[in-house]
Amino acid sequence: TLPVYNDKVLLCRRAIEPRKGFWTLPAGFMENGETTVQAAARETLEEARRISLAAAIVTQVHLARARLENLLDIYETSQKRVNTAGTLAHAMEVRKREGFASGVDVLSARMDAEVIRLQSMQYEAQLQEAAAALMNSLGTSMDGGMS
Repeated sequence: TLPVYNDKVLLCRRAIEPRKGFWTLPAGFMENGETTVQAAARETLEEARRISLAAAIVTQVHLARARLENLLDIYETSQKRVNTAGTLAHAMEVRKREGFASGVDVLSARMDAEVIRLQSMQYEAQLQEAAAALMNSLGTSMDGGMS
């Protein structure tokens, strides 16, 4: 978490190893059934003895952004796979016309390309959901207005 109180970041001095005596941000393990925001608030309370709403908001926005960036990487990779699969399917059709591939080979290449295209569509939907979640955590809507 990044707990802020009176415009200052709260730090804790470590009481145990590793790095006993060093300053650190509040941290710890999540408990069963606890959300990341709940864990951040609880750890801040336990370790810094202050509740920081800013910590929960920063955590929520950070997680939404990290998920969006991860899905964007996956989506971009899937788009490359779609292009590659389409190229391979086309090459297989050319090979069939030239007598070097069977109809089964062409059908298999087309099916692979379609499966990859459908997976890419799923990633695109997840990407849109993640973008909406990030916008929601920032307090704005997808059309740019405040919610």
